[in-house]
Amino acid sequence: MNKKLKKYSHKYNYLQIEEEEINEDLVGYKVEFDKIFSKYFDKPEINEVWVNEDTGEVREEEPIDEIVEEVIDEFTAVDERSYDMRKLYKKLSIKTHPDKGGDISEFQKISRAYSEGNLIELIYFAGQYELDIEVNPGDEEVIKENLIDMEKKLDNLRSTLIWVWNTGTKEAKMNIVKQIEDLTGHLIMEDVESLL
Repeated sequence: MNKKLKKYSHKYNYLQIEEEEINEDLVGYKVEFDKIFSKYFDKPEINEVWVNEDTGEVREEEPIDEIVEEVIDEFTAVDERSYDMRKLYKKLSIKTHPDKGGDISEFQKISRAYSEGNLIELIYFAGQYELDIEVNPGDEEVIKENLIDMEKKLDNLRSTLIWVWNTGTKEAKMNIVKQIEDLTGHLIMEDVESLL
C-alpha cells in the first residue's frame, strides 16, 4: 500500500477509535442523563427489528443472506462505484466470507462499506489483510468525502443533548434544560438547578 493510502487508512483508524471512545462515553452519559430527565419524557423506548416481508420472520439482526443479496444487487447494478472499488470489494469478500473460513462480522462490515460506498473502510480492511491496492485519482475524492462524513458524524455525536449535558458549561446545560422544557412541556429548571 502506498504512503498516501496508508495515511488515509491511519486517519480512518484514528476516527474509528475516536468514535468508539465517544460511544463508550455516551453510554455512561446516557445513564446519568436518563436518571435526571427520563421522567419528563412520555415516549416508550422503541426496539428495532428486522422483518422478512416474504415469510413474516422477525429477528433483531438482519440475516447474512439478506446482506449478501443486497450487496449482489448493488454489485450488479450500474452505479458510480469505480472498477477499482468493485475489484477491492471482491478481493476482501473472498478473504472474509464465512464459507471460506472468514469472520462473519468483518464480512458484514465489508459488505456494508461497499453498499454504502465507503471506500476508506475498504482500504482500511485491505491494509489489515495486506492486500496490495492502487486507487485512481477519482477514488481519492471519494476517500476524502468518506473521512469528512466520519468527522461530521463525530461532531453530531458531540452535539447531542446527552453529550453537551455531561461535558458542557453551565450555560450550555441551562440551554439543554430549556430545550427539554420546550420538548416536553414540563417546567424542570427548579428540579435540576442544583446540578448546574
